[in-house]
Amino acid sequence: SNLHNDTDDGKSRNKNAVIIYMCVFCAQICILWGRVCLIFATNRAVGPFISMIPGMVKDIINWAFVLGIFYVGYCFGTHFIIAGDIDARCGFEDEPNMENFSLVAEYNFILLMGQSEWSILEPNDCINGKRSLLLKFYMYGFSILGTVLLL
Repeated sequence: SNLHNDTDDGKSRNKNAVIIYMCVFCAQICILWGRVCLIFATNRAVGPFISMIPGMVKDIINWAFVLGIFYVGYCFGTHFIIAGDIDARCGFEDEPNMENFSLVAEYNFILLMGQSEWSILEPNDCINGKRSLLLKFYMYGFSILGTVLLL
């Protein structure tokens, strides 16, 4: 169809001006929903709960600080145990190279949310059974700690 021929496979959506526009538009959407929240603040049933939110900000910051301390520690520990051994040469063609700390941090965040792919922790050409078991227990501990901290 003619519409299909006019597309550029998302290249125009990756231009800097479009990305800036997307960021501003997303901020406007958040502000809009904040306004809806303020409208509900006058409601007798919902209003007191919305009024409590500013008082909870300090508690949320303290919780995020404690979570951050454990999270960074577990990220460094995971990075030390894996040491770049999850990549294509070790039998992981579809997995990202875990040599970068940012990818290890992303994997730990996914683990914290309970969406981790556990097959990545199995023994392979580069990680033997003992190291795999160590990594699994380490991740189980982080999973339990994350669950407790998220309560």
